[in-house]
Amino acid sequence: MDKDRYKGGVVFKWINKNEIYAKYNGNGRKQNVQAYIDKLHEEYIANRPNTDFGFSTHGLFGYICDTSEVEMLDLERIKSRIEKISKKNIDIFKTVISLREDDAVEHGMMDKSSWKDLLEKTIPDIAKEFKIPLEDLEWTASFHAKKGQPHCHLLLWNVNQNLEVKRKPFIMFQNVKRILAKEIYKEELKALYDIKNVSKKCLEGLSKEEVYKYKEELKKTYDNEELMFNIVNTENAELYINDAIKNMKENEKIYIASKSNPENYVEILKGNNGRYEFKNVGPKAILYKEKTYLETTQFLTNFERLCMFDTKEKLEKYIREKENENINIDNELKEIMPTVFNVPIIAPEINEEYLDAIVKKLINLEKVTENYKKGFKYQYQTPDSKFCIDEISTLLINSSKECKQEVERYIKTCVDIDKIMQKIYKYKDYERSRNKAKIFVMNKIGNQILKFIKDIKSEEYQIKKEEWKAKRDFWNQKEKEYEENKIRYEQRQELYEKQWQKITVQNLIKDTFTMLVQENLSKNASLKRKTKTYGDLSKREIRELIRKNKNSSINWYREL
Repeated sequence: MDKDRYKGGVVFKWINKNEIYAKYNGNGRKQNVQAYIDKLHEEYIANRPNTDFGFSTHGLFGYICDTSEVEMLDLERIKSRIEKISKKNIDIFKTVISLREDDAVEHGMMDKSSWKDLLEKTIPDIAKEFKIPLEDLEWTASFHAKKGQPHCHLLLWNVNQNLEVKRKPFIMFQNVKRILAKEIYKEELKALYDIKNVSKKCLEGLSKEEVYKYKEELKKTYDNEELMFNIVNTENAELYINDAIKNMKENEKIYIASKSNPENYVEILKGNNGRYEFKNVGPKAILYKEKTYLETTQFLTNFERLCMFDTKEKLEKYIREKENENINIDNELKEIMPTVFNVPIIAPEINEEYLDAIVKKLINLEKVTENYKKGFKYQYQTPDSKFCIDEISTLLINSSKECKQEVERYIKTCVDIDKIMQKIYKYKDYERSRNKAKIFVMNKIGNQILKFIKDIKSEEYQIKKEEWKAKRDFWNQKEKEYEENKIRYEQRQELYEKQWQKITVQNLIKDTFTMLVQENLSKNASLKRKTKTYGDLSKREIRELIRKNKNSSINWYREL
């Protein structure tokens, strides 16, 4: 674990720096043109593909027009506000914050609500770096779930900027990155800052006064005023090291590693002068870098079981074997319970043309099923109901390129498994395998649709819907204070109903995509196991192997 990783893990970019500097150099655009561009930029980040809308008609959140309920404001009103600010020649800072996808998944930064929570906590400190007083700050942001690089657009400005000051703004990027990193990686940083393994021997000879000084120095070193440490007995680690080094020759190296986490190890070298050199290596070695005997014993105390290798090659082989073992276990578990694993699901890009069609089909389905007389399981539905559900499933698959790819990938994996199991000899077998996989997927999506319908009929969902409508009505009423309504109230109510329907269908498509990815994880794990077990066997040998082991208990490492 590299401490610097937490500073570099967050990417923060000021994307319109040249645009603002050009203005101060007298080479900027005309103000009405710049205002129009700023307005379009706001529309872009609010609605572009991969935007997480949550339960709103646009993806924006923040603080603007004297409210933090930005989700409830009409996008046109937000754009109008941006245009008005820009026309005053106020600096609108356009920035992007991004993470690596695996970091975003690991730390739960994969949706609008988590980014909103992050920015609401950190915006006071970010505003300070932009030299904007908090009472004069307005900002909007939007999270884009882009595959490979989830990121958040952040716009901020000073509504009371002193336009007489003609000084170019200067931003400390590293400070902003540090502010964000401290919040995103707070759990890992806490683990680094709470120094828990302080050697008993290190403290034995110290007075209370010296211990206090030592602790205060650690607080400064790790920038943590609440730092605590426990005294740990390093006796077992010392005995292991002493036993390992007693027969070492000059210029010889040995390696002591953790059995369960062998990437954490100590390299010990016996020099020409008979002195030993210690090198601590691995993710858990960050607090133990001094290369002393004491640091090494403290480091090894972290691990319950230790093992020794006399060459680096043997250690590396052991690490590879351990990694392969972990991969095998992960694959087995993914097949049995894929939902337990933190799968990097990115929101699929939805083709808007399909949303209205899906809404109409869902309304028709209620009539066909006679208000779901047969319940909410696909297998119990009438043929007419199944036909209608299959139509919706097809629309859902085609509404997103990513969903379609997941379906095709699942079907291909099923065919590959049947080839390995020697069930495919001719084209008819191939078609049969494809159709079987397709029927399974359609049944899964059908159940997904019915579960979705059951959920939206629940009392909790209806309460959420009413709360959403109440907020929309509240902001509608506030807008009447600013301008006359261009659309009659009844028309607005109808518009809100359509917006809500689209939002719920978008969430259904996202859930369907998530389910398909999880099914593919499971099926790919099965493919790997069957390839390993049956890949080189004939059809007769496969049948014989299955017959012999028909009543065997579960073996986690072979498909018998």
